[in-house]
Amino acid sequence: VYGGAYFKHTATMGSVREENIIHKRKENFDAKQIIAKKAADLVVPGDIIAINSVSTVEYILDYLGGKTPLSIVTLNVNQAAKASLIQGVDVYLPGGKGRSSSGMTIGPDTGEFIRNFSINKCFFGISAVSLSRGITHPVMEEVPANRALLAVSEKVYVVADSSKCNKLSLYGMAKLDEANAFIVDDAFPENYRKYMALNDIDVI
Repeated sequence: VYGGAYFKHTATMGSVREENIIHKRKENFDAKQIIAKKAADLVVPGDIIAINSVSTVEYILDYLGGKTPLSIVTLNVNQAAKASLIQGVDVYLPGGKGRSSSGMTIGPDTGEFIRNFSINKCFFGISAVSLSRGITHPVMEEVPANRALLAVSEKVYVVADSSKCNKLSLYGMAKLDEANAFIVDDAFPENYRKYMALNDIDVI
């Protein structure tokens, strides 16, 4: 067009910016509940599990009754408070600054604190994923702590409703093959399912 340009077709990738945790809890609520139940079914008494600072993984805490004793490593002050109310759960939270928009704690020693743990199962919530760029995240400062969780976890389960697919955000956080499985809703795209099958990543 005169003086400029535009895409003839709508771009296939959506861009994701950070949203307040209160808003994120309400988005795709039903799908998140289904995913949270599936994730909780994988937990057994005695597990050492980790959850990062994303709304979907917070709902997993609602379905852990009867699966104790458990040790839970979390990056989120809200999740830590909620988990501490579950009888038989020990909660571990790194110190630092609590971000009001997400509830995540970040500090200079966060990565070192996390790397001292041995995690059986990490339930890893995400904001955006694409087949071309992997998992990306809107807040660069939160990425190192998330990377530390991946490094110490025996099994990594990405929990993501289908609205997270074909999205890009600010900063690269993880490659798709760092996950052992994706726990998803029924609308998970077919091309993602095929990719996971070809790369030995389970879809739950």
